[in-house]
Amino acid sequence: MKTDGLQLVIPYSNDQGLFTFPTTIMCTSDQGLQISDIKTLFDTGANITCISQSVVEVLSPKLYSKETKFLAYNQLMPHQYCRLNIVFDTETTRQILYDVECLVSPRPYIELLLGMDIICLGDFRILHSKNQLFQTFAMPPYHL
Repeated sequence: MKTDGLQLVIPYSNDQGLFTFPTTIMCTSDQGLQISDIKTLFDTGANITCISQSVVEVLSPKLYSKETKFLAYNQLMPHQYCRLNIVFDTETTRQILYDVECLVSPRPYIELLLGMDIICLGDFRILHSKNQLFQTFAMPPYHL
């Protein structure tokens, strides 16, 4: 994964009490470049980034299986994964996270859930200012 740097300030939107924000994702499939606009949530309780099965059905990215250890079950379990480019558009700039590994999740409550695998690479804060709630996230440029 790589990024050219990232700086987001996200005002709180009342989406079932969650900090969601519009995001664009891109992937290459057998049909060529696929693009979709979705809702994204930062989730500090998730250790990996997940994308909903419904979005995967629209984008048709190349899927691969990988065994992942889930502590709740204390065992390795096979799951489907894909790789996506995640585009964050702000008022002043467009930033891209390239080649992000995403677990395909059958849970439809959010389209893209950014987990700690992404959040720990940057500076994540929730702020209260002038009776408004904001979430900020900043990442330096890097290549993994």
